[in-house]
Amino acid sequence: MRSRNVICHKLIARIVLLVVSVVCFGSAVYATNTTTLTKTTGACTVTAAPLVPHLSPGGGETFQLQITLAGGAGCGWVVSNNGSKWIHPHPASGGTNMNISVDVDTNYGPPRFAWLSVIATYGSEHTADQDSIYITQPMVDCPNSFSFDTTSVSYASGNEPGHVKVSTPYSSCPRGAVSNSNWIKLGIGNDMTGSGTIFFDLAANNGPTRTGKITLGNAVLTVIQASGCNYSFGTASKTFDAAGGSGSINVTASSSACPRNPTSNTNWLTIVGGNNSVGSGPVTYNVAINPGAARTGQIKLGDQVFTVTQAAGACSFTLSPSIFNFQAGNGLGTVQVTASLSSCTWGLTSNATWVKITSKPVNGSGTLYFSVDPNSGAKRSATITIGNKIVTVNQAANSNCSFTMNPSNAQIGVNGGEVNVGVSTANSCAWTANSLSPFISVLSGSVSAGSGSVKLKVQPNSGAPRSGTVSIAGKTFLINQVGTNGADAMWVTDLSPGFAAKGGKEFQLTVKGANFANGCKVRWNGEERSTSFINSSTLVATIPAGDLDDEGVFDITVVKQNSADETNSEPFMVYGTVANVSSASFVGGALAPASLVSAFGSGLATDLKLAGAAPLPTELIGTTVTIKDFTGKEHKAPLFFVSPGQINYLLPSTVALGKATITVESGSGHTSIAEVEIKPVAPALFTASSSGQGVATAQALRVKQNGQQVYESVAEFNANQNAFVAKPIDLTQPGETVYLILYGSGFRYRTSLAAVSVEIGGIQAGVLYAGMTPGLDGLDQINLQLPNNLVGRGEVDVVVTVDGKKANTVKLRFK
Repeated sequence: MRSRNVICHKLIARIVLLVVSVVCFGSAVYATNTTTLTKTTGACTVTAAPLVPHLSPGGGETFQLQITLAGGAGCGWVVSNNGSKWIHPHPASGGTNMNISVDVDTNYGPPRFAWLSVIATYGSEHTADQDSIYITQPMVDCPNSFSFDTTSVSYASGNEPGHVKVSTPYSSCPRGAVSNSNWIKLGIGNDMTGSGTIFFDLAANNGPTRTGKITLGNAVLTVIQASGCNYSFGTASKTFDAAGGSGSINVTASSSACPRNPTSNTNWLTIVGGNNSVGSGPVTYNVAINPGAARTGQIKLGDQVFTVTQAAGACSFTLSPSIFNFQAGNGLGTVQVTASLSSCTWGLTSNATWVKITSKPVNGSGTLYFSVDPNSGAKRSATITIGNKIVTVNQAANSNCSFTMNPSNAQIGVNGGEVNVGVSTANSCAWTANSLSPFISVLSGSVSAGSGSVKLKVQPNSGAPRSGTVSIAGKTFLINQVGTNGADAMWVTDLSPGFAAKGGKEFQLTVKGANFANGCKVRWNGEERSTSFINSSTLVATIPAGDLDDEGVFDITVVKQNSADETNSEPFMVYGTVANVSSASFVGGALAPASLVSAFGSGLATDLKLAGAAPLPTELIGTTVTIKDFTGKEHKAPLFFVSPGQINYLLPSTVALGKATITVESGSGHTSIAEVEIKPVAPALFTASSSGQGVATAQALRVKQNGQQVYESVAEFNANQNAFVAKPIDLTQPGETVYLILYGSGFRYRTSLAAVSVEIGGIQAGVLYAGMTPGLDGLDQINLQLPNNLVGRGEVDVVVTVDGKKANTVKLRFK
């Protein structure tokens, strides 16, 4: 038998070692070596493995003990925990070889140790001295067992109560959270154990936004308290005369740490000192010279407002340009009028009938549009008076021009109809066509230059034979029309409307003519339609939606009831529809001269074709876009691209303001038509996605301290999102100035630079330029300096307003 004292000394040494390990390292370490202890008493032998000192973790565990029994009948074994209630072997006895489980409870107290005895038995008697496996256990790591239900909370600036829920798997672990800030006071629940809620109180904040932390072991709660900064101004307002000047505001802040960053709501009232500071102190500002009406501006800081009122200046005008020189053909002029006061009246007049003003007079600043008729004689001059300023209009003589008409006259029947007259002349020779007879009207070609054609319409004749004349290029074109010799015949002279869009709704068609009788029916391509008799010259027919299912020209006639008598036919056109929108924003409603336009429809072209080098063509694979403005003049649009479903074109700068009809004719003869409103400006911005939404198509121009200029993109393609995203603009570099260039269309004819505003994330940015982009047809741009107070704003909206009209909202991002 081995000496009990020797074994005890060895075990005591192991226990000391394990206790030292637990105290020093505070964590569970498992023995890696394995020994086998064999007990022999009589014929019964028991072996347990591993039977070495065991280190159990503080959170408890279950480990395995392999027991091997040898001997004859009556041999068995027992396992005793020697009174240690935190160690649970099971089963605790047996009569065969077996693997048993040993459960160790969680330790919430100081380090502890105990032992298990494995004893061989014979019958009911222990048959050997006991040898044991010693188990040592450290305390559970309570602080690092906790977690918070959130990592960050935000509160207002006043005295605020707060709480955070804590969780731990150990109900006996004491909480004991701590705060790193004296304005966060921990209260009820912090002195308890296990999971639950810890309450805390926040002191009122009279300074800028602040952040504190509550920690419990590895768990951290960030507490953010809003700014409680309050300000007061020494005075609330000041008045200046038109000459402007400078002033100062005494600011008192609730804390010396409160930021002093006042803002102005207008560009003529600028802050020059005291901003970007902290605490109390002065804020100085400048008021610019006022060239216009009385005005009011504000400086704001927190909830405080300082109002600056400035008296009106004198009334004056600036014109750009003030002299025009036109060739002998027709022309269109644009004058930018800048008034010193919004109340200044233009007093607009022209001293010549050949100079026609096509825009209405306004007060204040604006744009004047006028047209010039072709000159068939000597050199001439005229003036347009705007307030106290004069625009001079000069036009060259129409010299060495000769004209030939083909045919030189026409014969037409009683039903009337259309007559086409060709005009041949040199390209620079201008000419006009005017009807001198009431039954003849000019449908197209009333004003032109170079060779062209005139389309005339002759009304039906219900009386005696007659003759009428038209002046074309200074020559007389004679039309002779046969008559009915006074017979009581019916005639159709006019249709209203004269065309409709394919797929339209049911509508009322007014038919004008002569000698209609009650009971007359209007026919659509030979089929009678429901007709109301108004009087002998007017019928109203109901045209069902089904008549508009197909495109084409349909004959409108009138027939008497129970009679074969049928009138002449008038053509009614059913057109395909086409939507015309800005190529930048894809928004319709109104278009501006010299802007980029996209037309959407079907059958617009026979194939896809891109324009080649400049100048842009007005015809691509047979497709043309014609704009007929409110004066009746027709303009061919330069084309960038055509396809069956979309056309991109340039709206000519010479198109007059007002209602216009846009006609698209394809190479196959398919026609689409739409009406649009032409206005001086229709601002729109391009985007990186080419959809009118999202990140702006723009460039940031960075000017470094050494004067070096670097262009930077504001958008980048994100492959994961399969979309363009905003690339952050860095405004934090000291000594650097960053400018922004926004690209768009439809705002080059703005009234003045002051009428263009750009708001970025709610902050007004000073506009330095707004107009055409040199060298690129139809493209406009806005240049501005980016304010430094956009730092840290993240993604923001950019809102551009021109002459009171807002463009589509786009996005930018700032570091």
